[in-house]
Amino acid sequence: MLKTWSLCHLLVPPMAALSFAELAPTSAQACAPPPCTPAVLIPAELSTVPANAPAFLFKASHNHLSNEAPDASGIKLLNAEGQVVPVDIAAVSPGSRDFLVKPQSALTPGQAYTVKFPDLCTATEKVLNITAGVSAELPTALGTATFAGHRVGTLNVPTSSGSCTANVQAAMAKISLTPTPQLRAYLALSSFRATVAGQTTPLVNHKPPTADGPLEFEVHSTCTTSDSFAAMGLAPGAHTVQLHATLPGASAPTPAVVDVLLTC
Repeated sequence: MLKTWSLCHLLVPPMAALSFAELAPTSAQACAPPPCTPAVLIPAELSTVPANAPAFLFKASHNHLSNEAPDASGIKLLNAEGQVVPVDIAAVSPGSRDFLVKPQSALTPGQAYTVKFPDLCTATEKVLNITAGVSAELPTALGTATFAGHRVGTLNVPTSSGSCTANVQAAMAKISLTPTPQLRAYLALSSFRATVAGQTTPLVNHKPPTADGPLEFEVHSTCTTSDSFAAMGLAPGAHTVQLHATLPGASAPTPAVVDVLLTC
């Protein structure tokens, strides 16, 4: 069973090769919503992606002080010679700032590419460099998830009390995911989330994999806190966790399932 909390669950950003680290704000002022959300492209800088990757994910910048519609028309994919590589661009859903950027044909393995896209927040054009790897079969399954350990300690979690985040004492269950070879090839384009009984639960303390190692995540249960608005996570006890992956432009692989135990 999930404990109830009022702040929306914070999801890991679609992980460009698992971009896990984000510094938590330390005050209400520091975490006030920014007037403008900058543009982001997944995969990240210097990533290697399969030459036949179906799409990249572009998150258009968004000025929260205006009603201007999200726009991805300025995005360009260039090959090593600076020539434009044709792409199709489509919004993930009507009105969304998320867009699929689909190369019209497979990239050339071993070749470097540059993606240029506008960022309205800084009035600049961002430049991102990637490399096309060998083509790879799309993943149909995540791999094998195991319950890899348990600990109790301090965890910084979201709160709606006004301070943005709060330190709590939490039980944390470590989940280790050994990805299938197909998923490993697409990690630069994949994002992950977890559900318990159909409800999203936060993944915390993410650890990206080594070349051949597992991905590591934790789920938590808040044991004690002085902030009644802090994210509580799961209730103490046994839970069946499903790990899900999202890959731009592709069907979702079959989730990995693991049983964990949270004990305060």
